[in-house]
Amino acid sequence: MRGLRVVLAEDYFPIRQFIGQVLRAQASVEAVAEADNGGDCIRLVQEIAPDVAVIDFTLPDLSGLDVAREVRKIRPSTKVVLIIDEMESEYTAPAIQAGAGACLRKDSIGKELISFLEMLQKYKG
Repeated sequence: MRGLRVVLAEDYFPIRQFIGQVLRAQASVEAVAEADNGGDCIRLVQEIAPDVAVIDFTLPDLSGLDVAREVRKIRPSTKVVLIIDEMESEYTAPAIQAGAGACLRKDSIGKELISFLEMLQKYKG
């Protein structure tokens, strides 16, 4: 079975680097493409047809909600994970309405993201 292809969109480099390392350390992940804004995330989704798009709620050019909606429109089979800060937790319901399969807080992203990817890989095959 092929591993998961992931697009990661996070504008803050240290967080993007950490999440990228977490993703690359997973045996279930085949490839990770990174973007630092919403427009590049959408372009990458169109180009590589990922299984998962991990998107920061707050990007410099587009909101994470807008990017999630666009990803679900152009690639409905791509699962969307929105990354939120603790103070953005009231946006969980709108995120789910925008097509996010999960909302994960940045302060616990590593463990929760691994669990989500393991579940996705289990049911993918």
